[in-house]
Amino acid sequence: MKKIVCFLACVMALSCTVRRSDGALVTGKVDGCPDTGVISVRLSHWEGSVGRQYMVDTLRNGRFRFKLDTLPSGSGKFTINIGRDIYEILCLSPEVYLEPGARVRIKGVAKHYYTARIRSNVKDQKLRQRFLSKVSREDWEHYQDLFVDRYAIVNKSYYDQSISEVEKDSLNKLSSRMLKQSDSISDIINLNELRVMASEQPGQYWMDRLRRKASGLSHGMYAEYRPIMEKLYESLPEELKLTSEGMEIQEYLNPVKKLHAGDTLSDYRYVDREGREHLVKEFRGRRVLLDFWSRGCRPCMESMPVLKRLNDDYADQLSIISINLNTPALWEESRKEHPVTWTEWRDPSGYAGSVRSFESIGLPTFVLVSPEGVVLEVVGGFSESWLNSLISR
Repeated sequence: MKKIVCFLACVMALSCTVRRSDGALVTGKVDGCPDTGVISVRLSHWEGSVGRQYMVDTLRNGRFRFKLDTLPSGSGKFTINIGRDIYEILCLSPEVYLEPGARVRIKGVAKHYYTARIRSNVKDQKLRQRFLSKVSREDWEHYQDLFVDRYAIVNKSYYDQSISEVEKDSLNKLSSRMLKQSDSISDIINLNELRVMASEQPGQYWMDRLRRKASGLSHGMYAEYRPIMEKLYESLPEELKLTSEGMEIQEYLNPVKKLHAGDTLSDYRYVDREGREHLVKEFRGRRVLLDFWSRGCRPCMESMPVLKRLNDDYADQLSIISINLNTPALWEESRKEHPVTWTEWRDPSGYAGSVRSFESIGLPTFVLVSPEGVVLEVVGGFSESWLNSLISR
């Protein structure tokens, strides 16, 4: 009888261990927060360049806790955002890497929480902490100070209706000066990180950093570091080059031909829901509006009802093609939330693909193409009046 009881106890203990190992636990302590107002802590999950709020806690006595019974599929990368409301953040969001069974403890000062001490049993988290320790803490703290202070200035300038135009102009000039300072420190940090990467074994954090720096090349940043990035990419094992992150980095490192009004549209290859390849020239003879968008892009979502109305009312005058830049999984989830009734494709290269050819300020990016396949106009951002004007032209 005792043997049976012991056996059952072992089975129960084992089953509990298995259930616990499916999830993760993140606990944190934050010092130096304001004494007034409710402070929220948001845990966001990232897939590629898209982050989605996953869990929320309220700071109590400077502490927060996230217990994840299961982890979302895809990337193990999360970030933590601390703020009193959605427009006011108190720190640059630190990356937290989770895997089944992860136990993470974070302790630091609010304004410098990006470089807080993080204890974890996850390999990529340990790699991140080593990166931070090998880059000047003074540089990191100065950068974080500028980030938080500038965010507060931009926030006040944009949302505070009580300030005068003169005060707003003064704040904007101060913000510009702080941005230049931030960029200068960022250059130092980036160079130091690239040097550290040469001595560390690649992991998810390593790939995340290289992908972020390589993507900066698309926006005219880090050009002087291109040779170092190319050398780091070439040093990758072949299996990592073949991952989605590896292929995206390779795309970013390859220069693209920039297209402007008057240029003929290149033969970019896209895929539909069934994985079939498509070219925009299938619509030759019709005026086409390309809509590059991503899940997590609020203006992209705001443009959807307008695009639907244009398609419903003027499909005979304008063909709309929405081109998603996310992973297949995120694209499928977006379909459930925002069903598209017009032509919808995905760029397999994502943000590193054809959208880089159009020097846009952000998403959504709209490209108007003539019936002959010539680029007529490129517009970055959602403008309902601009979309409506397409029909009257």
